[in-house]
Amino acid sequence: MNSKLKQILQYGLSLVAGMFLLWLFFRKEDMGAIWLSIKSADYSWVLITYVLTLIAHFARAYRWNLLLKQTGYRVSNGETFLALLAGYGANLVLPRAGEIVRCTILRTRQKVSFDTSLGTVVAERLVDLIFLVFLFTLAIFWQYDILFGFTQKILSGFVSDKVSMKEILYILAGLGAVTVFLFFFIHQKIKSYLEKSQHPAVTKIRDFLSGAKVGFFSVLQLPNKWAFILSSVVIWVCYFFMAYLIFFSLPGTSSLGMGAGVAILVMGAFGIAAPVQGGIGAYHWIVSQTLLLYGVAETDGKTYATLAHASQMAFTILFSLVSFGIILLIKPKTHDSN
Repeated sequence: MNSKLKQILQYGLSLVAGMFLLWLFFRKEDMGAIWLSIKSADYSWVLITYVLTLIAHFARAYRWNLLLKQTGYRVSNGETFLALLAGYGANLVLPRAGEIVRCTILRTRQKVSFDTSLGTVVAERLVDLIFLVFLFTLAIFWQYDILFGFTQKILSGFVSDKVSMKEILYILAGLGAVTVFLFFFIHQKIKSYLEKSQHPAVTKIRDFLSGAKVGFFSVLQLPNKWAFILSSVVIWVCYFFMAYLIFFSLPGTSSLGMGAGVAILVMGAFGIAAPVQGGIGAYHWIVSQTLLLYGVAETDGKTYATLAHASQMAFTILFSLVSFGIILLIKPKTHDSN
């Protein structure tokens, strides 16, 4: 199977999956009522979230640039910002394609090694995962009665009702330990093979991993770690208020507090991470189900999920098109690497 056909199939399957999830989400709803609620929403709050989105994206571009500079490349924040926005647009075409696109743009415009820049992207994604785990833990303890009970209900659905939550946690811990052992065992086998083999394909993989390793570990060698940490905090604070402030645009969610905002941020992130374009359907379902826990009517929860997702998708489409236009029409200013 050639690469173009494979990409078409990946795009088609993920799009069909997203559309199916969206159909399941709306199939029993009065779309007229949801559309009326969305039309009558207070869009001043949406506009504020757009400002926060720009701040978050610029902070992410600045943070990425800190890692790139540590690997020896001098790139302007404007260039990383453009590449980042274009990458977000690519994610709407094919899930997880954005990371590849933004690294490709920097290679084309600024001669930055693709392997190294991809390594820095992996490093910052790992940092984001740490923040997400922290926020998930915070949400569980802050909203213990609501979210922990919901988590227990979900996990218990996969096993017998006679199995306690404590036993479920022991099982998960055991599976985690086995997974870690297998990972390191397989990792050593693969590492040994890559080091010894002289096959051309293996050589390319070895070179790629070497460059990616430089980018990945650049986060540990940053001279200005506080700038990296502060920019990460800015990103996630903006993400929180982007989810929280939309509450006030709709009557059905306007009374929700910050605890619900943290829960929506975390659960929504899981929805966006689903292997469908922009988290379509998955985001809508998980966010509306989370809002049900806070006493929000099902239709109001679905209206919130639709407005929050659609407004961000409109932002992403607009600014990614602008960034692609600038990338295509304006010649970059190149910098010599250190």
